[in-house]
Amino acid sequence: MKWIKRPLSSEKLSSKSQDYLNSIRNDFDALWAIDPGLSKPYLKKQIQSENFQNLRQENRESGEQFQYDKQFLEDFEEKQKYIQENQHKINLLKKKLDKVENNNDISQIEQQRKSQALQFLKDNDLETPAHIAMINNVQFTKESITIGGISRAHENAKASDFGLSYTQDTQKNSTDYIPQVFKGEGAYADEDYFNFAMVDKIVKQGAKVPSYQDMRKTLAALPWGPIEGTPPSSPNSTGRQIGSAQLMSILLGTKMSGDRSDGERNDCGSSGFLWSRSEYGSDDAWACDFGELRGELDYYNRECALPLRLLV
Repeated sequence: MKWIKRPLSSEKLSSKSQDYLNSIRNDFDALWAIDPGLSKPYLKKQIQSENFQNLRQENRESGEQFQYDKQFLEDFEEKQKYIQENQHKINLLKKKLDKVENNNDISQIEQQRKSQALQFLKDNDLETPAHIAMINNVQFTKESITIGGISRAHENAKASDFGLSYTQDTQKNSTDYIPQVFKGEGAYADEDYFNFAMVDKIVKQGAKVPSYQDMRKTLAALPWGPIEGTPPSSPNSTGRQIGSAQLMSILLGTKMSGDRSDGERNDCGSSGFLWSRSEYGSDDAWACDFGELRGELDYYNRECALPLRLLV
């Protein structure tokens, strides 16, 4: 609701005075849009200002009655009354607008990612009706991205999501079974890397980390995926080097942020990873690895620190 226009009490004010009054009105509207509670103190301050008092005196000398201060406060009261009487409608409208904006953002992300995935099919001679349908079956909502019935968050997990502090990354550390989380650097400064002991810890605290089978279902729901019937736990399963891992990366919007192991960062810019919660023996655990063309579901040493994407 914009400033309620009232007739000016004087038509003899200078253009400079008119500009001054208009600037107050514009500032009022700007403050109202941010927080209505800020508007009334602002008006009172303006009315008490030297410039405003000079304007009042100018108006008196012109023989006209000056009532701008009263008009400003009356307009504020009318706005406040309007807000109070229509608060429910306003809240519903805000929610509707927020939903439209969020849906528009998600639609743009979906369109961009699916276009990239379809281009990947075309570049690798995989552009068939069945494969295109697989890409189109991926569902984007405000809350999640769902592939093969497995819904994941839009962003990789952060240490702050669990109230964790970063481990000091100043020396090599071979403590494989101590929970640790590291902050990324450079181009990947917004990426957090969890070792498997930390993954195991937050899972026990209720974090929804995908299992090996969740990973496999996702990969199998995309073109160029794992061959059906291959043993899920065999390190030499046919079809483990698969293009669907890269398609999963494209659709989830993950980065080639590499890993951290043995005190060093590796493969930044050429490989990306996502942990599962599933162990492979006493020293290793399953994770998805993706590169520029293909990737795999493989097992990695527990001391490796990798990114993490939670289920929703």
